Amino acid sequence: MAHQRCDWQGVYPAAVTPFTKDGALDEQATRDLIEVFLADGVHGFISVGSTGEWFSLSDQERVRVFEIYKEQVKGRVPVVAGTSAIGTRETVALTQAAKDLGLDGCMVLPPPYAMPTKEEVIGHYAEVAKVGLPIMIYNNPPRTGINVDAAMASELAKLPEVVAFKDSTKDLYQTSEAFYAVQDRMACFAGLEPYGLAAFSRGAVG
Repeated sequence: MAHQRCDWQGVYPAAVTPFTKDGALDEQATRDLIEVFLADGVHGFISVGSTGEWFSLSDQERVRVFEIYKEQVKGRVPVVAGTSAIGTRETVALTQAAKDLGLDGCMVLPPPYAMPTKEEVIGHYAEVAKVGLPIMIYNNPPRTGINVDAAMASELAKLPEVVAFKDSTKDLYQTSEAFYAVQDRMACFAGLEPYGLAAFSRGAVG
């Protein structure tokens, strides 16, 4: 039997990104928030995920947030960079930046809005995988219009760089099937807190 490719587990909050009143990135508030989470015992971070409003930040601002997390966390827990974008080229560039900074992985949605085919989604992740940074796939169909079901997750699990699968569907049957299909290779995470207990009983680790 295969084994999970990473040891990520526990609570990985998709932390908000604080802004100042004029809409600029609030760097000090970001550092303060990191320390609050760490004091509360989180096991890792998702930096600039969907709750972190990646869509409201320029690529340069996103990389700056990655830098802040690297500087502030100081290796105390893993930091996973949210590198989702509509375009594959942009996702690859952000993932490369996260790798260059020494972050522990990236979380990537299927390209939102673009409505790619299954083959295009797999191709998107294959290009990101070439960067060589561990990847958490994030399935959130209401946000993307793309559903990574058990069959697609199994295909993506063939990429060695794909180490984790986060699911935010409200279909527990589908979530169960996906987790059962990949949990021997990927660390599975519940993206919706109300589904956490049910997800843990089906193989989720966080």
